Amino acid sequence: MRRAQRPSPVAGLESPQAGFTLTELLAVVTILAILIAVAVPALTRERLEDKYEGYVNAFLQDVQRAHMEAISSREDRRIIVGGTYYQLEVISSTNTTTFLSRREAPSIDVWVASVINQSDTPWSPLVDPTNAAWGNTAELRFEGTGAFLVKTGADLEKKAATIYFGCTDTSHRDRVVIFPATSYAKRHAGW
Repeated sequence: MRRAQRPSPVAGLESPQAGFTLTELLAVVTILAILIAVAVPALTRERLEDKYEGYVNAFLQDVQRAHMEAISSREDRRIIVGGTYYQLEVISSTNTTTFLSRREAPSIDVWVASVINQSDTPWSPLVDPTNAAWGNTAELRFEGTGAFLVKTGADLEKKAATIYFGCTDTSHRDRVVIFPATSYAKRHAGW
């Protein structure tokens, strides 16, 4: 018996090879690496901005809620503001304090620079909180009568308060002004 011989390939009619070449794979990997390098910093910036906006907006809502609850319950509410947190408390008629909640800044990136007991209107020159006299914490008190007081030193005073917020990378800076007559809180960009 004779074995059948395979025919030799004809020149130019070789069988096609399946798969990718090493050069093609390297090109795809390089393109993906460039896309990731561009996308990651943009996503990180958006995430920081969302955390910052959420923290400042939550503070504004808590200020308004503290003011309204103080009037409706006729019990004082206060917000203690620190560097990376603020907390809400109730002061009853017997001067006992009840802790309500504490909000920590979402990360080290968001912080409260200071609280200054003065009005900082948009058209007045800005006070640089790093050069102003201020303590590590301040008290914002909303009385049951509707009055607003601020304590940055030893005494509670019926003055406007300016609370400065910022990010460690200085990409976001805002100030919130609370006016004593109405306890209205207004957010202003920059400081």
